[in-house]
Amino acid sequence: KFRENVPAWKCFHERKDVFEQFFRRVQSIKEQGRVLNLAEKTNYLLFMIHCFQSLEDEKVRGPVIRLVSLQLWHCLSPGRLLMELSLHEQLVEHWKKLLKREVRLAKKVGVVEPRERLEVKFLPLLLQEFLEILVSTVSMHNEKEQSDA
Repeated sequence: KFRENVPAWKCFHERKDVFEQFFRRVQSIKEQGRVLNLAEKTNYLLFMIHCFQSLEDEKVRGPVIRLVSLQLWHCLSPGRLLMELSLHEQLVEHWKKLLKREVRLAKKVGVVEPRERLEVKFLPLLLQEFLEILVSTVSMHNEKEQSDA
């Protein structure tokens, strides 16, 4: 639909919360241990790109924006986190509130550690996988050029 310049998310507007469920299901494909081939990984990445490029749509915005919230900062190294908080002092209070909320949640049974939550680790893992594929593709291309020479 994106290639045809047709509104891709319109089908989700009539049914409430269907996109959020669909997005979570797509997002958790790799969590289920499913191994994707290169074409599937490419389409998966394109779908995520289209989602992030469609934040103006309120049905898309809700589930997608959670992937880039302040919780994502749990993936930063402690030194980098301190540096970013010192550079963005307005976020210090928000970070402290987030930590307090997570401490309250941690007291409940079955709560996953912040760094292990899908919303926190999804984007870093997606970027890491993309870079690994890019490096392997470039090295295969270079090897092929050297063997042809």
